[in-house]
Amino acid sequence: MWPSKKGLGVRLSYGVSGNGSGVSGLSSEVEFARRDGPHEMYEIHQSLTNVVEGQVPLYSNPELQESVKVSVSSIEGFIPSNIVSSLHHESDVFTSSIAHDPNFRNLLKIVGLKIKSTNKQSSCLAVLYPGGASGNVLNISKLTYMSIDAVKENNKYTSILMPDLATSYQITFTSQIKQIETPPTLSYYVSSYLVVRTNFKIYVLDCCMNDEGIDIQVISEIDNKQLSGFEFADVRFNPFDDSQFGLVDIKGNFGIWTVSPQRVSKLNLGQQSIYDTKELSNWKRIIWSQDSHKVLVLSRTCMEEFDIATKQMKRIITSNTWSRIQDCQRVENEDYAFLLTSKELIWLKLKGGIERMISWKHFLDDSDPSLQLSVSVISHQHYTCTIFSEANPLIFVYTFAIENGKPYSVKDPYCIKRGEYPGSLKQALFIKVNFNFYTNEQDSDLEQIREDDEEYIDCDKYVLFELSSCLGLTIRAFSTEPGFSIKNDEEITTQEPEEYITRSNQSQYFDVIPNIHIRNIVEALKVHEDQSSDSSIESQKQSLQTYAYSLGEGVSRFDEDLASYLSLLDISDNIPSLVEDIAELDTMLEQLDSFYKSKDIQTNILVNTSLVKRNLLLNSQDSDLQVSTAGDLYQLLNRIYCTNSHLNTLNTSTSLLRACMQLSTGLIKSKSTNLTTKLNKHYNETLEASDDQVKSLIDNWDSHDLDGRTESQATIIDSQPVMPTLVLSQRQRVQSQSQSVHVPSPLSQSTVSSTHNTHSQSQRLVRPQSQSSQRRKKRKGGFA
Repeated sequence: MWPSKKGLGVRLSYGVSGNGSGVSGLSSEVEFARRDGPHEMYEIHQSLTNVVEGQVPLYSNPELQESVKVSVSSIEGFIPSNIVSSLHHESDVFTSSIAHDPNFRNLLKIVGLKIKSTNKQSSCLAVLYPGGASGNVLNISKLTYMSIDAVKENNKYTSILMPDLATSYQITFTSQIKQIETPPTLSYYVSSYLVVRTNFKIYVLDCCMNDEGIDIQVISEIDNKQLSGFEFADVRFNPFDDSQFGLVDIKGNFGIWTVSPQRVSKLNLGQQSIYDTKELSNWKRIIWSQDSHKVLVLSRTCMEEFDIATKQMKRIITSNTWSRIQDCQRVENEDYAFLLTSKELIWLKLKGGIERMISWKHFLDDSDPSLQLSVSVISHQHYTCTIFSEANPLIFVYTFAIENGKPYSVKDPYCIKRGEYPGSLKQALFIKVNFNFYTNEQDSDLEQIREDDEEYIDCDKYVLFELSSCLGLTIRAFSTEPGFSIKNDEEITTQEPEEYITRSNQSQYFDVIPNIHIRNIVEALKVHEDQSSDSSIESQKQSLQTYAYSLGEGVSRFDEDLASYLSLLDISDNIPSLVEDIAELDTMLEQLDSFYKSKDIQTNILVNTSLVKRNLLLNSQDSDLQVSTAGDLYQLLNRIYCTNSHLNTLNTSTSLLRACMQLSTGLIKSKSTNLTTKLNKHYNETLEASDDQVKSLIDNWDSHDLDGRTESQATIIDSQPVMPTLVLSQRQRVQSQSQSVHVPSPLSQSTVSSTHNTHSQSQRLVRPQSQSSQRRKKRKGGFA
C-alpha cells in the first residue's frame, strides 16, 4: 500500500500526486499513485443514436415564462418588493426544466436475463428502463447489436458492435417508477428476481425468458406500512445472497427481506433507524458491506454500519461539517465501493473493515444536490467512474485500477459533453463493448479483427448510455483512438445470436385488484368435489342470503377503520361458490347499497373505472360500452371468452359466473361518511371520563385571549402572497389560498429546484405562521 496518513489513504487532486513509493530493487526511481496514462475515450462522430424517444413532457415553456413576467409587471399600484420577488421565484417552478428528486436511482439497468431451458441454464442481455408519460411503465428489451465500421480520414477503420434494443415488453404500474434493481449477474449463475420501487410500494417479481417470450410473475408487494409508513428511498440486493434485499425510507428506517419463490418475508430485526432530527434531506441509501451480515446505511451526513447478527450499529463516517455525502456505489461482484461527497471521490476497500484507498478532490459544485456517481467495471480490477449532474452539461470521467496490489489513478479526470437531447441527464452508464459483452464465447468472427488487413485498427470501444429526465434513451460510441466517424451511408447490419429468443410484445397490468383479492379469486375459481351438491337454485339463493347477512354484519368493520375504503371482499370473503342467476346478485347489491346509506356508508362501484377504462377487456370499437353492474360484466366476459372459437373450448359459463362474482365484489368499495360525528362522539366520551383538572384546562382553551390572537393573526394572513403553491410530490397538484395550503419543508432535498434563498426564507417565515393562524381561528369547542 502507498505511504499515507493512517485512515486517509492516498489523497490526489490536480497537481497533487500523493506520497511516492520506491520501485523495488536498487533503483532510485519513485512512482506515484497518480498517473496520466493514455486511457482517454474519444467520441466517434455521428454515433449518437436516439434509441428511445423522450416520453415525459418538459416543464420548460418560454411562452409560459414570458406570460408570468408580463402578468406580474402589469399589476397596478404599489406592491412590496419581497412579494414580487416571491411571485417570480414561485413561477420558476412552472418554467424551470430542473427539479431534482433525490429518491430516483438506477432507472437504467443492463442485466442478464435468465432463460428457462430443460437442457442447461443460459441467459441473454436485456435493458430495463422506465417509460410512459408518467414514468410508470417498465420496459424490458432484449439487447442485440449492430456491426458498424468507423472510418478515419486516412481510410483506416475499426468496427464497433453498437447495442440495439429489440421490441420492448412493457409492464404498467399504477405509480411512477423510482428504482429498478436486480441481483448482481455472475458468470456461473443468473438470478431471476427483479425489484421495482415506487414511492410507497415495492414490487418483487420473478422475470425470465421461455420459448414463448418473457415470463413475469409477481411474488409479492411490500407496502410502506410494513416498514415505518414513510416514502421509500432505496432498495438494494445482497451481493452475497440474491434472495435477500434491504429497504430504507426517507427517514432512515431500514429493514431486510428474504425472497422465496412463493413469498417474501421480513427479518425480525426490530425497529432499526439512522433517523436524525437535524437531518433535513430525504436522501438515504443502503448497500452491503464486507459480508452478508453487515449493511451500510447512508444519509447526507453519516454512514452507519449495521450488523444483522448482533443488531449493533456503528458509525463509520460523519460528514456534517465541510462536505456532504452525494452518492455511494458498490462495485459489482467485488469488495470495493466508491463514495462521492461534495468535495471528494473516495475509493473504499470493504473487506476486512472499511478503508480509504484513494481520494480525489474533484472541485465540482458542492451546492449541486443532483451530483451522482456511476461505476463501470471495464476489466478485472479496472474501473471507470462517471460523475454527472442534472444541472451540468458535462460528464466527468475518472479511471482507477489495481496494479501489483496497489491502487492507481491511471488517468487524470477528463470531461465529455452530454448528448443533444431534451431534458436533463438522469443517468449515465459506460459499457465496454466487444463480442464477450454480448455472449460468453471468447472467439468469434463477429469481432471482425482482421490481422491481415493493414487498414484495420484494433482498439477498445465503449458505449455511453444516457437516460434523460424525459425518459429518452440515447447511446454514443467512444474509442481509445481519436478521429473516427461513422459515415451516413454506412450499411448497418443487425445481428442476433441464435440462442436469443424472439419475444412477443405483450402488456402486464398490476394493482387493478390487490393481491389478497386475486388469491381469493383463484381459490374461488377452483372446482371442488363438494360443490356438485350445491347446484340447485334454492341452495344458491340460500348461500346468497347468507352472504348478504354477513355483509350486513360487516358494518362494524367501518367503526374500526373509519378513513379507509373497504371492498366487499374485505368485509366478508364468504362468497357463494356459484350463483347462476346473476340478476339476483345485482338485486342483492342494490339492497345492500340502500342499507349502507342508512348507516352513513358510501358505496362506489368501480367496475367501470377500474376495469373497462383501462381497456383490459374492450376493443377500440367498444370504447363507449358502459359496464356498471354484475350482469353487464358477465355479458362482457361471455362475449370475449365464449364467442372466440379458441377460448370457447377452455371456458365455461360456470367459470365465467364465478369470475364475474369475484370481480364485482372486489371492485365495489365502501367508506363511512360519518367520520366527523363519530370522532366528536369519541371526543365527548373521552372528555366526560376525564378528571376535573383536564376538563378545566380544555375549557380554558376557548376563553383565554382568543379575540386578541385572532385580530393579530388576521394581519399575517393578509400579508401572504396570493400565488398558488406548487407541491412537487408523487401527485402534483396546485392548491389555491382558499383551500388548506400544504407547504413542503423548504430544506427538503425532494423538491430542489432553481429557487433562491429569498424564496426559502419566505417559506420558512410567512407560510407556517399563516397555517398556524388558520388552525387557531377554526378551533371550536376545544377541538381543532
